[in-house]
Amino acid sequence: MNMKIMTILLFAIFVSVSLQGQNYLFDKGKNGFSGGFGLFSEQIKTVDAYAIHFEYTVNGRFSLGFNRTFLSNEEGVSNGSASYCIIKRQNARGGLNVPIIIEISGLENTVFSYGVGLSFINRTHESVKIAPAFSILRTVLPSTFYSNNNSFIAIGFELNVIINKFRITPNLSLSQQDVLFGLDAGFLFQK
Repeated sequence: MNMKIMTILLFAIFVSVSLQGQNYLFDKGKNGFSGGFGLFSEQIKTVDAYAIHFEYTVNGRFSLGFNRTFLSNEEGVSNGSASYCIIKRQNARGGLNVPIIIEISGLENTVFSYGVGLSFINRTHESVKIAPAFSILRTVLPSTFYSNNNSFIAIGFELNVIINKFRITPNLSLSQQDVLFGLDAGFLFQK
């Protein structure tokens, strides 16, 4: 398998770990769109990958998303993802969310990922929310990627800061393959 395609795929999976579906940022019972643009790097000094993502959330629990990741303006890979919050506890000041994540990446062969997330939301002001999140994702690769080990675990940490409808999210993803740093910015429209 082409090493460049493998690198793009790893970035795409890390993007998904970091952006575990945006349903955990929505209030219970609310629908809406979210999306953004992210920069990701193995070193803080350079940008190795770019990502554009869009999601639609229903009732604050179920999200369907699309993500396109590019490696230094070259080839890209598209991912589809679904996420459902099995636990969504909320009050006026914040809440706890536990989303289940499923992702399918389309390449020459299909790559499948699944996992779970955990996030806490704290409303610090009427228009400001802070939401730290953690996710763990297992990815199963076709045997054409690795002959002896075709799966790996990735762990993501992020801190969402939401001011009105604008969101900024620094994040970190770890696996046995890489450590990636990221910064994502976007929007969140709920009704």
